Amino acid sequence: MKQRITVTVDSDSYQLLKAYDVNISGLV
Repeated sequence: MKQRITVTVDSDSYQLLKAYDVNISGLV
């Protein structure tokens, strides 16, 4: 269960980081 939750959090964090990267690239 712990591993599954960690993977889910990682996926969400990855998506957020990707979105931020896109926003930063757009601003720059």
